[in-house]
Amino acid sequence: MLEKALELSGSAEKVGRPHFASAMLEAGFVNSMDKAFKQYLGNGKACDIKSVWPDMSEVIEWITQSGGVPVLAHPLKYKMTRSKRERLLTAFKAAGGMAVEVTEKPKDPSHQSHLLGLCESLHLAGSGGSDFHGYKDSYLALGQVSPIPSKLTPVWRLFKHTQLTPH
Repeated sequence: MLEKALELSGSAEKVGRPHFASAMLEAGFVNSMDKAFKQYLGNGKACDIKSVWPDMSEVIEWITQSGGVPVLAHPLKYKMTRSKRERLLTAFKAAGGMAVEVTEKPKDPSHQSHLLGLCESLHLAGSGGSDFHGYKDSYLALGQVSPIPSKLTPVWRLFKHTQLTPH
């Protein structure tokens, strides 16, 4: 599996779970990408590898120092209660976070409403994307994005326009 995952990623530095899932699908171990994650690659599963993550404030500092805008991706996909999500967004904002992905379609519309309220109260901008990862059997189409709710500042308004110069 490692050889195929490396081949699919194109680089040992870029190999990730989607590449292993694709390799498992091609080898016939699973019949869908979703099945690979649910059976083998998910949290606590047989092929789960624990990652050591830097502190959120450290990552946000790296992003802002390099001229980027720190965005919290798909917070409704994390399996957490509303109160935990609220604490996460509050900590994210306190650490210098600036925007939250808000265009995903949750199973429960009240979750989206709660997320938008948090973004408004914390003065966080909104971002969006299709979250397309190139899966052959993805339910998401590349580039299909819902609009940012008009109550929120779109993340691109936070971008600094700097001229890039070659070294």
